[in-house]
Amino acid sequence: MINEDYLRKLKENEKAAKKTNDNLNKGNKKTNENLKTTETSLGKIGRVLKTIAIAEVFRRGAVEVAKANKLFAEQEKILTGLAKTAEAYGENQELAIQAAKELESDILGISDAAEGLKFLLGAGFNVEEALQIGQAFKDIGAFNNVVGDLGQAFVDASKGIKTGSIELI
Repeated sequence: MINEDYLRKLKENEKAAKKTNDNLNKGNKKTNENLKTTETSLGKIGRVLKTIAIAEVFRRGAVEVAKANKLFAEQEKILTGLAKTAEAYGENQELAIQAAKELESDILGISDAAEGLKFLLGAGFNVEEALQIGQAFKDIGAFNNVVGDLGQAFVDASKGIKTGSIELI
């Protein structure tokens, strides 16, 4: 009897163990499926994030290109104005543009150089003389660090020469 009870309980335990094992296998299978789904989802999220990052890089690049195009258009407009002023006073347009480019530096922008040259041409100086005056103003201002904004000082001094109301400090 002990053997029969023992065998019966052993079979019951074996069935319970098999049932538990089957349940664990089903759970493992479900967990693996969930992991694969999660992995797939994470892969998709990663691809979406990469796409967003690439789009942002292109957007920023487009913004910078737009800024560069705007700056180029503004400089073209400024240099065209200088060329027309030079032409109006009988001066060589190409020389006037070249003079503005020579005056341009890290302390004097192209727009201030062109504006100052326009005033000097309007005062009766030819391109070479206007360039010499511009270089002198630039050198004095840079060397002595006279003002914080050399470009504005150059424009103001050139305008003062043209109008006859220059005040040198």
